[in-house]
Amino acid sequence: LPFGIGAAMVLLPGDVYVLRPGDRHEIITAPSAKVAEVNVLFDLERLNPDLHDIGDIPGYEALFAPPLDLCEATGFTARLRLNPEALRTLLDLVDALEYEQAKELPGYRLKSINLFLDLLIFLSRAYSTADRLNTQQTQDIAAAVAIIEGNFADALTVEDLTRLVDCSATQLRRLFQRAYGMSPSDYITRIRLNHGMLLLRDSELDVTTIALECGYNDSSYFTRAFRKGIGLTPTAYRKQQMP
Repeated sequence: LPFGIGAAMVLLPGDVYVLRPGDRHEIITAPSAKVAEVNVLFDLERLNPDLHDIGDIPGYEALFAPPLDLCEATGFTARLRLNPEALRTLLDLVDALEYEQAKELPGYRLKSINLFLDLLIFLSRAYSTADRLNTQQTQDIAAAVAIIEGNFADALTVEDLTRLVDCSATQLRRLFQRAYGMSPSDYITRIRLNHGMLLLRDSELDVTTIALECGYNDSSYFTRAFRKGIGLTPTAYRKQQMP
């Protein structure tokens, strides 16, 4: 996952991640969110396809064959966000692949491999042409996210981020908008609420204590923010998560 083990990411429509074997991850969504998750499980070594010149596409190595140290150091740039048209093309490929796997018509194995290779090429080319942040921009936003991850329980402000990252407020807002589709303050709120959902689900702490753990000194304010962002009050969310 970007920014190391335990990092939280805000997923947006069209986001694509390639997780290596052994990568632990969890997707937490608000009850009111309309989210469709598509997983494609594959093992290139077992498939053993003839990839020909696919390695000439710069995006292929970045997405599907990055060196381990590079992946850990620059995980942020490995994310791909597709525009609506490209996302539709990707979903059409996935639908066709699912059809072949489900129907098992004669020749479905070869057809499935070809569709999967089409998917690899499509994503690799999309990554190669994507509007990505440059090295300095990546370092700035990675530093800002690391600060948020380590200090969201404190009274953290956008002004604090700009001072610690040495980046103007305007530039920081632009970077977060490009990377996450939201402002730095909205990202801080999202991370706090994500942590709140985890604590409500996995701990027996009361709401007031959880509010403090998430950076809210006022439990009423936490409740209002939680209801606005998640669609339920903290108490209602906890009851919903009970087995």
